[in-house]
Amino acid sequence: MDEHNLSIGDSFLVVDCGGGTVDLTVHKILGDKTIGEITERSGALCGSTYVDRNFITFLEKKVGKNAIEILKEKYHEYQYLIHKFFGPHVKFGFNGEPSEFRRVTLDFSRFCPTLKKYVGSNRIWISFEDIIAMFDPVVETITDLIRKQLSSTTQNCSAMFLVGGFSESPYLTRRIKDTFKTTVPYISISQHPITSVLRGAVIYGLNKGAIKNRILTMYYGVEIHPKWETTDPIGRKTREGRIAKFNFLANRGQTIELDEKCSGTYVPIYPDQKEICFRVFATPRYNAKYCDELGMKEIGELYVDLPDIHLGLDRPVEFSLMFGELVITATAMNTKNGKVYRTTFDYAKSDFVFNML
Repeated sequence: MDEHNLSIGDSFLVVDCGGGTVDLTVHKILGDKTIGEITERSGALCGSTYVDRNFITFLEKKVGKNAIEILKEKYHEYQYLIHKFFGPHVKFGFNGEPSEFRRVTLDFSRFCPTLKKYVGSNRIWISFEDIIAMFDPVVETITDLIRKQLSSTTQNCSAMFLVGGFSESPYLTRRIKDTFKTTVPYISISQHPITSVLRGAVIYGLNKGAIKNRILTMYYGVEIHPKWETTDPIGRKTREGRIAKFNFLANRGQTIELDEKCSGTYVPIYPDQKEICFRVFATPRYNAKYCDELGMKEIGELYVDLPDIHLGLDRPVEFSLMFGELVITATAMNTKNGKVYRTTFDYAKSDFVFNML
């Protein structure tokens, strides 16, 4: 807070630019100097490896698709080209300033001898425009993600922090600064963007209480089987006259305190039923009705014994989902005998559609 002149109540955006993905979240500094998410986490497959792919596409136009396929089969040579030539000479050496640019020469004999026989000379030249074409589709996706995050909250963002390996790209950081310099007062690029991510993980491990809450990125609920009604699709009516539906327990965009429970009470369908299976689902869709819809994912299940058949349907079970720091805990309690059942689910199982819809 002191280093970046931030105060309680200020918000800041973290943009984690990695190799495969770019992930963004806006946090707010709370009164007890903890932080909480105030926007739904977002991200996309637009990390630095996608600039690498555009470079290979550029080469393919120069030497042909078959030549590139042969190069890829020579794995070590292919990786040497990416990490010893493209990374230092292009990806992390290009800043987008025309007056400072010098045409880049790719020497095949030095970096990828396999390609020599597919070109008329030992080298090709890469122009300013060529490099811009490699970067801009990826950079524009990132700036669009940032723009959407900033517009998803009514609170002005006081600072933006760029971390992750792709933040070492002078061109990426320059584009971000130029695009958002009038929107965000302070934009910081860590001197060690890769190790800053590791350092943050260690700091969090030592003080997990620093994170107060999170914003859910999915709708969570269970499958229920109410009686079929005339307003329901006839094709979904079971032989028993029921229908399987998705019952919401927690909503996407909802602010959840760590270890906060979202609960519901359920009863058996049949008087002689001996157990209930709670099938837990997650979906990004706000209007989901059925558990077999596109984007719906089953993340786990929990079985609960139902003795005391003589009580018939009067055997309510309280079922809850608790959203912890690392896992989702499902808990069910038979209210008649007090027996508790519990299991955990990995967040990764429910975040599978994070970039899908």
